[in-house]
Amino acid sequence: MSVSSYARSAEYPRIPETTRRDQRLADALASAGVPADHLCLLHNGQATELNVLSGYRAMLARTRPGDTLLVYFSGHAERRADTGDLTMALHDSQASRHGWKLDELLGSTDSGFGGESVIFTLDCCYSGSACRALRRKGWRHAMAALGSSLAAEDSSGRWTFSDAWVDCLAGWAPADANRDGRITLEEARQRAARNLWFAEEQTVSLECNSLFPADFTLSPVRQPAPPGAGDLIELQGHRAEVRERSPRGMRVHWLDRDDDPPEQVIPPAGPGSGRAAKP
Repeated sequence: MSVSSYARSAEYPRIPETTRRDQRLADALASAGVPADHLCLLHNGQATELNVLSGYRAMLARTRPGDTLLVYFSGHAERRADTGDLTMALHDSQASRHGWKLDELLGSTDSGFGGESVIFTLDCCYSGSACRALRRKGWRHAMAALGSSLAAEDSSGRWTFSDAWVDCLAGWAPADANRDGRITLEEARQRAARNLWFAEEQTVSLECNSLFPADFTLSPVRQPAPPGAGDLIELQGHRAEVRERSPRGMRVHWLDRDDDPPEQVIPPAGPGSGRAAKP
C-alpha cells in the first residue's frame, strides 16, 4: 500500500504522486506469476484505517501452509520519542492518535498468518524500527524486515529504495550480485544500500528473525543485463544508474531527480558518457 495524499493534509504533507511505485511493484509480482486474487493494492483514499486493518485480517485468514507474504508500505510515519514506537500514517489518520501501529502489524501477522514466511518492506521515516522489533524473542513465524532508513532517522522523499526493491522482485540481473541466477533478500539489501547511499547518503536496514532462512530467494533472474547495466554514474550534475549502453546512447535511471518517467536516453553526442562513481 502507498499513501501520498492525506485527508488531513495540514498534518501530513502531500508526497509527489507522479512517480509513485506501488503499481510498478504490483506489476512485477503479477509478471512473476502471482495470481491477481493474491495481490491487494491500496492507494490514498482506499488506504483508510478501516479498509487496511479489516482487509489485512481477512487476507491473513486466507493464507495457507507454504505461503510467503510480502507487505509493502510507503508514506508518512511517526515515531514516539519516549518509546520509539512506530505508527504508519494511513489516508484518514490523525497525527499522534491513529494509524497502523508497527507492533499491531507484527503481532497480528504472527498470530494470524497461516503460511511460512513474511517480508515487511517499509519505505518511510524510522522504518528501521521494524528491524529492531524483529530482534525480540518469541516469534512464531519466519519474518524479515527491510527498511529505507534507520530506526531513528528520516527517510528520503524519493523512490530510490522502492525502485531497488521492485528491480529485485522483477528479477533484474544486475541485482544478482554473485551471478548465481537468483536474487536473495540479502542481495536486495545490498542493492538498496548501494543506490540509496550513493543518491541520498541514507542507510537502509535489514533484520531477519531466527526462523527466517538466511539465504532466502526473492526471485530468479528473469531480465538479462544489457551492456553497462547497473553502473552508478555522475552525469549532468546528477546521480544516476545505467540501465543500458548502446550505439544509440545510454539509458539512465535518475536517482536524485524527480523526473517522470525517471529514465532518459542520453544520446552519444550528449554531455559525455558520465563519470563512473563509487557509492
